[in-house]
Amino acid sequence: MPTDEAFNAWIAENEINVLTLGQNPEIVGNLLQYHVVPGGVIPSSFIVENSPTSFETLATYTLPTSFDGESAYAADAEILRSDLLYASLSNSAIVCTIHMINKVLEIPDVLTMVAYSSEFTLIASAVSALGLELPEGTFTILAPTDASLGDLDISAAIEDPAFADFLGYHVLVGEYVQGDLVGGSTVRRLLTAIVNCLSACSCSG
Repeated sequence: MPTDEAFNAWIAENEINVLTLGQNPEIVGNLLQYHVVPGGVIPSSFIVENSPTSFETLATYTLPTSFDGESAYAADAEILRSDLLYASLSNSAIVCTIHMINKVLEIPDVLTMVAYSSEFTLIASAVSALGLELPEGTFTILAPTDASLGDLDISAAIEDPAFADFLGYHVLVGEYVQGDLVGGSTVRRLLTAIVNCLSACSCSG
C-alpha cells in the first residue's frame, strides 16, 4: 500500500486532477487492483527468501518482487514497513497483510512485463539493447522463451540488421487470445513470416 506521500508525489508527477479520478473508474480500479495479490497472505520473509519472484495481482498483471540484500521491493517500490495485519470488522473472511511502499505501482507496458519474467531474459535483453518501443495501440506479443531460443548469441544477433525484423514478426497488431491462434490462415501467415525471417537472419542459428 503506497503512503500518502507516495500518492501525492504520483499525482503531482503525472499532473493528475484528483477531481476527475472518479470519472475513470476502470483505469483507477485496475491501478488499485495492481496493488492487491489475492490467494493468501504473503509475508515479507517469503519475498526475501525467494527473491526474485513475481505474483499475479487482482488486476491479472504480474507484479515482480525482489530483495537487494538490504531492502525488499515490489517492482521499483521499496517496502518501508511490512507484515501489517488487517482484519475487516464487518467481514471476518477478509484478512490482509499490508506492505507499506514508497511509490504508487503503475501497470507496466507489455515489454516491461516481458523483461520482468525470468523466462524471457534473452528476448528482453535484445529489445533493450536495440531500444525497441511499441507505438500507441493494441498488440499481441508472442514472446519466445529462453529455452526456445536455445544457444542463440544475443550480442551477435543484435548486430544483424535482420534481427529487429525477426523480433517484429512476433508482434501482432490487435488483441488475440489463444483460441484465435489455433488453426486457420492467421496462424499459417504468422508461421510463414517467422520462418522467412529466420531464413533471412544469419544469426538465428
